[in-house]
Amino acid sequence: MIKGIIERRTADRIPFETALQIKLTSPGSPEDLKAFSVDISAGGMKFATAADLPLIPVGEELEFDFNLPNYGKVTLTGKVTYRSAGSFQDNLVYYGVKFLKMDHITWKAVIDYCYGPEQAQAEEELIMNLPDEAPQKLTVSNQTVAFEPKKLITILHYQDGTEALANLEDISYGGARVNVYQPLPVNTAVTITIRYADLQLVLNSICVWSTSEPNGTWVGGLFFQSLNDQEFSELTKLIHTISQNKT
Repeated sequence: MIKGIIERRTADRIPFETALQIKLTSPGSPEDLKAFSVDISAGGMKFATAADLPLIPVGEELEFDFNLPNYGKVTLTGKVTYRSAGSFQDNLVYYGVKFLKMDHITWKAVIDYCYGPEQAQAEEELIMNLPDEAPQKLTVSNQTVAFEPKKLITILHYQDGTEALANLEDISYGGARVNVYQPLPVNTAVTITIRYADLQLVLNSICVWSTSEPNGTWVGGLFFQSLNDQEFSELTKLIHTISQNKT
């Protein structure tokens, strides 16, 4: 969930150093580049290249191969979301990449490496009468998407049995950023329901960062906990479907 160097993330990054082989997908791009990773999360990776190698443009889609401990070779597709120069001494260029495509087995391997296996929890969705809302926007796959009122519905279910409507601002394989008119403390377990078109997604998550806004709302980052095969498939379909509606 990266939108610049200072963007708050929904999935904490874990230090992870290994060699990467990067293939750029745009026509006329340079040959494969060698790099090394700095950290990784369920939603993306930070990596570095030597400063004398060709620069990778922000927005570039790429494929990269690396070895994940206790798993083996991994091939992922991502999009560069920021680039920054290192210090004069290290002579490196740093990049942030947001994962765009991966299979469920690979996702679980990354999750297990970063956080260890976790027990998913099931919670029944509650149907709610929804008030009129202003159009909202969110980012997915590094694209801005706009929705008419009630086209995209997000509900947060708290462990005490209360529910709250929320605006979904960002979503990826790592988690979601939401804005809600209710306190959202860090480490709060939340079940999030997202409805869009004919899709309905219900996922367990935990709030990993939260802040109060001047207008009285709360903005928080929700990290998706262990996803089963069906949940991962539904999340992948939702991300793909929403990304087709880019503005």
